[in-house]
Amino acid sequence: MRFLLLLISLFSVISCISKSKTQVHLDPEKVLSYTFELEKKKHKKNPYLAIYKKGNKELYFIASRHLSSVEYPNLLEHPTLKTIKKVFSDYQPEVSIVEGINTGKELSPQSILKHAESCIETQYKKCGESTFTINQAQKNKSHYITGEPTDEFIHRRLLATGFTTEDLLSFYLIRKIPQLIRQGTFSKKTFPKLASELIEKFKTKIGAESNFDFEQFKSWYAQKMPSPKSFYDIKNNDAAPHGGANATYSQKISNKITLIRDQNLVETITEMFSQFDRVLVVYGSSHLVDIEPALKTEFSQIEYKKLY
Repeated sequence: MRFLLLLISLFSVISCISKSKTQVHLDPEKVLSYTFELEKKKHKKNPYLAIYKKGNKELYFIASRHLSSVEYPNLLEHPTLKTIKKVFSDYQPEVSIVEGINTGKELSPQSILKHAESCIETQYKKCGESTFTINQAQKNKSHYITGEPTDEFIHRRLLATGFTTEDLLSFYLIRKIPQLIRQGTFSKKTFPKLASELIEKFKTKIGAESNFDFEQFKSWYAQKMPSPKSFYDIKNNDAAPHGGANATYSQKISNKITLIRDQNLVETITEMFSQFDRVLVVYGSSHLVDIEPALKTEFSQIEYKKLY
């Protein structure tokens, strides 16, 4: 009997040691290049929660729907924010990986907290789900990190694929228009001045010395973008990372950038699992479609939930 108890204890210890040594390593080469056809692979209407398990490692991926104060005047009622809050309550993630924050590889950077706290005061007007996630992490005494590569890194990688600095600056401006519209702050009257300021800001972000300005952007747009005829009519899909045969020039740029970003995201997930057991990712739903082949290779237990 004593021998049997000893044997049971031994197996228990071995099981615990084995579980604690569970490793997650995602292969960036398995990340897909996005096309509109991949939208069919979304599991539920966003936002939704995808849960991946391997041993004691758990990944919670919130396939988000980006905030829009036009759609939800009270952003605290937005289903993405409600989903994030619910995941923190139910699963207690130890670290959150967020989209669109450019703070490099620093874990829980303090530099973003002033902006994140100001978003609480405005109830997330002109803010996004990433700042809400950071504030939830602070509230729950957990960590946060960006999943984004630096803009300088994106610039270097994009140049290596044949695009130019002017292409990247123009794309960043095109991408900004739908964001401003979602936030309810877009105005044709004030946009030229704002665009000039943004271009200078983008130059600094990507580390580029260039004379490119708003007038040159207009020439670039007329040459590269036959549709829509006016950049004032840019919609979300015009900045989408479509890589199909009928992709526009801005979509081709976006496609290359998104692949760079998604590969960086899976590398960040791998890195966080080397330090933590419960990892939350809050990214747009299309990113999940892109990286899921890498996730499915590594995780055997998968579940999809629509919380709100």
